[in-house]
Amino acid sequence: MGYVTKRKARRNHFDRGLANREEYSINDMLARAIVKREALPVIKKEEVNNILEFLEKWEEQLDQRANEVICTDELICECKVLFMEYAHFPLVGTIEKMGLKSQELIVYLQLIWEHINGSTEVELNSICEKLFDKSARRLRFMQDVSEGKNPLVKMNLVELEEKRFLNESEIKLSPKSLQILADNEMMSFVKLRKRDNIIEPENITQRELIFNEMEMKHLMLLNQMLEEQWLNATRERLAKKNLPVGVTVLLHGAPGTGKTESVLQVARKTGREIMKIEISQSKSMWFGESEKIIKRIFTDYRAYCKQCPSTPILLFNEADAILSRRSNNIKGAVGQTENAIQNILLEELENFEGIFMATTNLVGNLDNAFDRRFLFKIKFGKPDAEIRTRIWKQKMPSLSDEECSILARRFDFSGGEINNVVRKMEIESIIHGYEPGLDNAIDFCTQESTAQQSAAVGFKF
Repeated sequence: MGYVTKRKARRNHFDRGLANREEYSINDMLARAIVKREALPVIKKEEVNNILEFLEKWEEQLDQRANEVICTDELICECKVLFMEYAHFPLVGTIEKMGLKSQELIVYLQLIWEHINGSTEVELNSICEKLFDKSARRLRFMQDVSEGKNPLVKMNLVELEEKRFLNESEIKLSPKSLQILADNEMMSFVKLRKRDNIIEPENITQRELIFNEMEMKHLMLLNQMLEEQWLNATRERLAKKNLPVGVTVLLHGAPGTGKTESVLQVARKTGREIMKIEISQSKSMWFGESEKIIKRIFTDYRAYCKQCPSTPILLFNEADAILSRRSNNIKGAVGQTENAIQNILLEELENFEGIFMATTNLVGNLDNAFDRRFLFKIKFGKPDAEIRTRIWKQKMPSLSDEECSILARRFDFSGGEINNVVRKMEIESIIHGYEPGLDNAIDFCTQESTAQQSAAVGFKF
């Protein structure tokens, strides 16, 4: 009836004894009815109305396996039920006649889902990691595909693009499979998927960047090098000399000094999309999951590069936590996980062929191994009084040059802090219907200064 859901208990580094336990959760509607002493609700089964919803449901099942909510055998059982229930869909019926075994069926439908959403090639290892909970089964499956023994290869349903290492090999649908999609009227659904973390250059608001002479010089060089003709020429020259062809950039400095905005403006000027990763969201509390997420980020980026006319930028925003110096005195699972994440990142950057940018506030604690892997390192300092005057004038043109100079000399603000004050003045103007002047700006600046000082008081960890 859908009242209770069973799943495998997830494990973190605090609870080592939960690996083989199962946990149960009660449906929210049922819980509310019990608390309010109401009649039990009728919980309707989620309907699947078309082939896209079927494939999305299939993807959800695979994600549950990847997140260790269910095991491989449970995934196979769930997918068998799902496949039999919706065999009336033409594509499902066509695939059913192929007689594929469960694990091949899961991989094949996953490839179809990825293709429909724009990923024409997928790393074989990434699919197998999602499917198999045992490394031996995963390796055996990958070897069979690589040696042409797997039914998907024998039936000419997939093609393998082999790399130097097996775990880097990519798999894609064959022309035969693409024809099957066309015969079942699926090709009209194929599209280039824009992920939630993709920023397109045409959607970036143009802003004038105001920095000192040295900062502007570095940014102009970066802009020029990322223009398509110069980037291609640079890569060709580096490749001929057997040097790394990837562009890696570290933007470091105090908070609010324009690091992230600089990346946005470089992307806008050079017409490049940004795959933005907020590192705070990638560091999971679940033991072992963060490493998988970091690997998946680079796998997704490589796949996305093949969809874009120009190489996109992979942006690690606020990357302090994973670029910091590695610990030699590792204690506990947390320390091991932190070091494992950094080792994965170092390995990825060693052979990186795209455009990687990272912003950080704490460059003083940067691990030496990361320091060597960044081709460009651009430092952003807090603006001096002259630069602050220009920023105030740009943000508040209603103020005179002298008034902007007064604010710049009196308040040692970063560009981000000036932005905060300007936003408050705009709100003041909207609510009270008048144009705030110098006195209002000084009041808001004083509040901003007080807030910054208060934030520095208390315990520091």
